[in-house]
Amino acid sequence: MLANPGAVRKGASPQPIGQQLALFTNKAAKLFNKYKSKGCKKTIEKKNIVDGIIFEENGSSTNKIVFNFRSWVAVIIGLVVKCTEKSKQEAEELVFHSPIICGALNNYMSVALRSHETEYHWAMAIAYGDRYWDKNISAEELHGYFEWENEYREKQSGKRVFRDY
Repeated sequence: MLANPGAVRKGASPQPIGQQLALFTNKAAKLFNKYKSKGCKKTIEKKNIVDGIIFEENGSSTNKIVFNFRSWVAVIIGLVVKCTEKSKQEAEELVFHSPIICGALNNYMSVALRSHETEYHWAMAIAYGDRYWDKNISAEELHGYFEWENEYREKQSGKRVFRDY
């Protein structure tokens, strides 16, 4: 979402509000391409990629989510490498600059929204863009995906990504 749409129409650089996860129109895509928007303004720092982050819905709620962020990011990087022809370094570059990853720690709702899709979905969205299924990339997880994911996660950290309590 733009904070200054009128100014952008007059040629100014866009000033974003919040987080843009998806571009649904050609007009919006052209605008972002015009200004060479590549996701996050700043790469997420590896020191901030940790497991065991607790999010509360609000101050008075008992709804909490434990987000094993490092485990989630590791699986996404692994999937980008597995499902594309990208190296681990290229996958990390894509992932660490993605608004999907950079905005994951915004708040309880950001984490909750990410828990409603598999890591495969997020990896394909990062690697191929919004509506990747319209680009002949399968929206269905690969055959044996869940076995691969469990094995990969066990090798990386052994932690489940999301846990409600």
